[in-house]
Formats: sequence, C-alpha cells, structure tokens
Amino acid sequence: MVAALQSRPPGPYALQAAIAAVHADAPSSEMTDWPQITALYGLLGRIAPSPTVELNRAIAVAMADGLAAGLRLLDHLRDAGELAHSHPPPGPTCCGAWAAPARPSPPTARPSPWSATTPNATTSPAAATSSPHPARNQP
Repeated sequence: MVAALQSRPPGPYALQAAIAAVHADAPSSEMTDWPQITALYGLLGRIAPSPTVELNRAIAVAMADGLAAGLRLLDHLRDAGELAHSHPPPGPTCCGAWAAPARPSPPTARPSPWSATTPNATTSPAAATSSPHPARNQP
C-alpha cells in the first residue's frame, strides 16, 4: 500500500484503501494509528471533498487528539451547513450536529393494479385466464 501511495499522487480509492488498511492492521480501536488516519482523511478531503469525508476526519481527530478537538470540527461542519442533508446516526445525537430536516409526508398510496380488488385477480379459473387482450385469451 505504501509503495502504491508513493509511486504517484493517490486518488480517492487509493486513499480509502489506505484508511481501510490502517484500520485492518490494528488489533483494536485503541491501537489504531489515528494520527495516520487523520492525515489520510485530510488528503482525501482535499482531492474528493464531501461532508462524509469531513465527518470521518472529525471522528479520527477525536480519536487522535481528544473528544474536544473532534467536536470542534463537528461544530464547524454543523455551522457551515455541511450536515444538513446527511442522515442522522441512530440513537441520540451528540452536540446536536444533525438538525432534523423537515421531511415531506409520504405520497398517498395508489391501489396496485395487481391487488385482489382487480377483476382478473379472482379465484375462478376462467377469470385467471382472462385477459383484456383477446389474442391472449386463446388456450
């Protein structure tokens, strides 16, 4: 992995693979090289910026430099509106980073053309072979 990253400028997939490799090499979360993951997310954020990359970098910073440092980055993301369209994590949210977006009500359901209320969906054998297309009604 190191040779691939040193041979040419890394692309987003190479950086994501490097992040996964650092995680995979660690026997536990406590033994993970969080400063290295933080640096890799910093590079990834420069070449493929996204709120998800920045959120993951904030988590890595919290693990490397302490919760307060990570929460400061999270607050910055929230204040910049970067997390407004993200799905909130399950459970209670920390520091209110995810504002619950207003969700439109689901559309009203239309009856399915295949439901039991349609004329062709009866239990009679004649109706089961009946079709609105005359050519299909022939045995």
